[in-house]
Amino acid sequence: MNATANFSWFKILSFFGAGLAVFFAFVNFGSGGILIKSGNGFNGICTIVSACVWLFVAFAIYKNYQKKDMEGKKKE
Repeated sequence: MNATANFSWFKILSFFGAGLAVFFAFVNFGSGGILIKSGNGFNGICTIVSACVWLFVAFAIYKNYQKKDMEGKKKE
């Protein structure tokens, strides 16, 4: 019964949101490498920078999830 009481859409959406952001980061790293290799250096570097931004977004989602999760445990 306790497992169903801890169900939260926030937890599920945070998990999938962070996972999706990490996936986009890996795709952008790969695309940036391909662009640099094909001779489009500026576009490749910009794509790699966007991958770093996606990693930061994933980290921010995870830290927000941890903060909200700790608030819920302190109330109990």
